[in-house]
Amino acid sequence: MGNRIKNLRKQYNMTQDELGLKLNVTRNAISQYETDKRIPTSTTLSKLAKIFNVSTDYLINGNNTNFKPTLSKRDELDIQKRLERLMNDLDSETGLAFYNGDEEIDDETRELLRASLESSLRITKLKAKEKFTPKKYRR
Repeated sequence: MGNRIKNLRKQYNMTQDELGLKLNVTRNAISQYETDKRIPTSTTLSKLAKIFNVSTDYLINGNNTNFKPTLSKRDELDIQKRLERLMNDLDSETGLAFYNGDEEIDDETRELLRASLESSLRITKLKAKEKFTPKKYRR
């Protein structure tokens, strides 16, 4: 259990002092949890699970049956950049020929298309993370 706590703490870029403050325990207690010299109480385990967005089962046994990938800030930025490029491409002369090029896209249709593309990009990114995240990094 100690290695999982330590790895999660490092993934979240937290020091032992910072984690101790969140849990209302000392840095020494965190060190002992991470080296398996001391076992956290059930209350502390629940707090750890909440802080690191994992189940208590994962902390205790390493089982992670409900891995749900999330989008990082970088993922969000990538999605927004890609979405802007797609929308700009639609505005160009070589862009979408809406109704065989007879009409331009009205604002309402443009926003619906934007929302649809953004949703598609998010789903694609989450599916890729779910499929390609190695098991040892799944929390």
